[in-house]
Amino acid sequence: LRDLGMPGGRFAVKVLTQEQFSSTGRDQVQLEFSANPGEELRPLVKVASGGELSRVALALKTVCAANDGADVMVFDEIDAGVGGGTARKVAEKIAWLSRKRQILCITHLPQIACMTDRHIRIEKETVGERTHTLVQVLSEPARLDELARMIGGEPITKAGLDNAADLVKTAEKMKNEWRETNGEK
Repeated sequence: LRDLGMPGGRFAVKVLTQEQFSSTGRDQVQLEFSANPGEELRPLVKVASGGELSRVALALKTVCAANDGADVMVFDEIDAGVGGGTARKVAEKIAWLSRKRQILCITHLPQIACMTDRHIRIEKETVGERTHTLVQVLSEPARLDELARMIGGEPITKAGLDNAADLVKTAEKMKNEWRETNGEK
């Protein structure tokens, strides 16, 4: 949680044993959470915002990834409710995980999309009475256009393209430093 912008965040699993057996057994598991120092742990489902839920889910997947044996992880809008610097931290965590696993991440945030090794754009298009899904692996120039569109909408501006290029450059530098530090190719 600290890595994901919640330095005072705490998480706990509480197992409550009921006196009577039910169809699911006697144990009831409750996930508890506190985002801020000084706040007591409370049921996650009742106190976490959308952004906090996204980050708790990512933190749990990160911790479990070391032992789950899954070669592929799918994050469908794991960045919901986050932005700015927190989005960057989420992006870094996902990119770190991608060093050892195949990651499929659906996002609307340029901070996350810039960290990818392969950027795929998915669009829906309605023709007549039918909706079609278009999937396109983006070339480097198209990727910069898409990131610029994610940053500032349309029309794409030079400032947006410059910002997109800077995001990609910074992401590549970070990933290269990880590779060098860990003796990876």
